[in-house]
Amino acid sequence: MSRIPIPLQAVVQRLRDAQLLLDARGPLDISVTGVSQDSREAGPGDLFLAWKGLEFDAHEFLPQAVAAGAVAVIVERITPDLDVPQLQVADGRLGAALASDTVMGSPWIGTLGLVEGTGAIRPGTEGLTTPGPVQISSWVRDLADDGFQAVIMEASSHALAQSRLDGFRFDAAVFTNLGHDHLDYHADLAEYREAKAHLLDLLKPNGWAVVFKDEAAWADVPFPNGQTLSVGIDSPADFRALDIELVTNGARFRLVGGDEEAPVTLPLLGRFNIENALTAAGLAWTGGLSVGEIAEGLSMAPQVKGRLEVVVSEPFTVLIDFAHTPDALDRVLNTLRPLVQGRLLVLFGAGGDRDRGKRPRMGEVVARTADLAFVTSDNPRTEDPDLIIDDVVAGMGGAPLRRVTDRKQAIFRAIAEARPGDVVVLAGKGHESYQVLGREKIPFDEPALVREAMGGGEAVPA
Repeated sequence: MSRIPIPLQAVVQRLRDAQLLLDARGPLDISVTGVSQDSREAGPGDLFLAWKGLEFDAHEFLPQAVAAGAVAVIVERITPDLDVPQLQVADGRLGAALASDTVMGSPWIGTLGLVEGTGAIRPGTEGLTTPGPVQISSWVRDLADDGFQAVIMEASSHALAQSRLDGFRFDAAVFTNLGHDHLDYHADLAEYREAKAHLLDLLKPNGWAVVFKDEAAWADVPFPNGQTLSVGIDSPADFRALDIELVTNGARFRLVGGDEEAPVTLPLLGRFNIENALTAAGLAWTGGLSVGEIAEGLSMAPQVKGRLEVVVSEPFTVLIDFAHTPDALDRVLNTLRPLVQGRLLVLFGAGGDRDRGKRPRMGEVVARTADLAFVTSDNPRTEDPDLIIDDVVAGMGGAPLRRVTDRKQAIFRAIAEARPGDVVVLAGKGHESYQVLGREKIPFDEPALVREAMGGGEAVPA
């Protein structure tokens, strides 16, 4: 990606100010016009960023990057006989984040990809919750060039722990729930919480922290004095939802903030969506909106793709949700249980090459809540899908279940067994339009498969 030439010395100074620069080799009086972290995508004028990752060591691809046109590199170790300037840093990931931000001009994303104001997802941005430092700086630069003045970004614990966001400074940081997730990467929940709390280090000097106070995990986190806004349902907080009424098409409640209050009719299912609405309300308030304006906006909230998304409503209801942890499944199923007139059918699985400890707990949650479970594959990746299912079923005791390894077949079977008045929940994939088998992403469109299984059943308009 080509931009206005940036002196390499500007990058050197940014790294030096951050006390990351260990050594600088070669002529530094040159300019760079872009950044890249994949040698296959490097181009003329690029600054190439190399670090040793969990699976690959980018230092091995330095010659290819230089051959493709890279004019300088940031590295964690000096490579002899490389005919371009080398900036050696103590932390390659952090160095990459700061360098990307410098080259892209310090302008101002999430599980769904880059979602624009219209709700459309920019093609090619789907994938990681928080992309790498080069990609994220490029996307934000593009948004700034296109006239966008604000960005809301989902910050994964992986990205925070790997310093992917350290080149940014945020106006506000939102802390929602902290569930049992990503413990294949983090040693324990304490380390997971610490990674999330790093977001506070990336706030601007006058930046706000918006905290869901009902989440006990945040109790001991040192949030900034005078710049923290609490939200909650059960706990005393600056913003609260009172007089909650859960209904089949959403929820109604009073939004109370300070001396103001306003009624909200939220067109999203479940208590957890009220929790999300409260954090959104807090964020909007820090941006200058009144309680009345916030309530009006929440009442017009669009259906979120893959989050209790209603894809079929008659003769039974089919919902798709991204819930793929014990806590998320528990919230979703307990939300739906009192609203179901017939039976609650749940189709779910667990991801491969990820935290094995959560699998039996997921099975236990579904066994406790559902009338009938369809245990199938999620993204098995490089694991044997049947062994993953074994781990899940181990937590289900004698609960009624159907074991169907192929997810498409499981969906067809669940639809075939559903009766009028039932609610069928397809959990785990959510917004994803693919399934990861081995190391390949195979197209997998769950809403389309549901409608195919129903012979063209009616979808509820978004």
